[in-house]
Amino acid sequence: ERAIKKGSGAEAANLQNITYEGYAPHGIAVFIEASTDNLNRTVASVRSIFTKNNGNLGTNGSLSFVFESKGVFTLENSKLENVDTDEFELELIDGGAEDYEKGDDITTVYTSFDNFGNMQKKLAEINIEVQSAEIQQIPKSTTALDIDKAQEVLSIIEKFEDDDDINTVYHNLELTEELIEKLS
Repeated sequence: ERAIKKGSGAEAANLQNITYEGYAPHGIAVFIEASTDNLNRTVASVRSIFTKNNGNLGTNGSLSFVFESKGVFTLENSKLENVDTDEFELELIDGGAEDYEKGDDITTVYTSFDNFGNMQKKLAEINIEVQSAEIQQIPKSTTALDIDKAQEVLSIIEKFEDDDDINTVYHNLELTEELIEKLS
């Protein structure tokens, strides 16, 4: 919502998209996407949050071995009720799906970055309504921490998310059932 307000205002022409990479405490990798009209302010803010919270800002590309750009499509299961499951899976594979997860309410389909457009076309072709379609940074592996250390990492992530210039924060912290239960 913040990005939409910024993008539609008078400053929209000056808005730049930028990414930052670094490490939160305990070696958790953090990938940040931001939109800003003032690069100096944003990098200073990001660097400050890392520094004050025992993390460190890295150089762009320093986490390319940790994260992978993936197409992520979210589909409502209620819209898939009349769809033949086997045929649907074949269509997803044909569209470039690498994986999919069927939850209680939604199905999430993952593609490589290169197959994002192919999957969009395939889903439109077979008349499947997409709830959301976006490129995300997916960690290749996750790191589990004990509750206290995980909460420390989640604290720095929350500080990034509270910054008006920051749109999305990706990390490789494993959200264990114990951690999710503790946060509830």
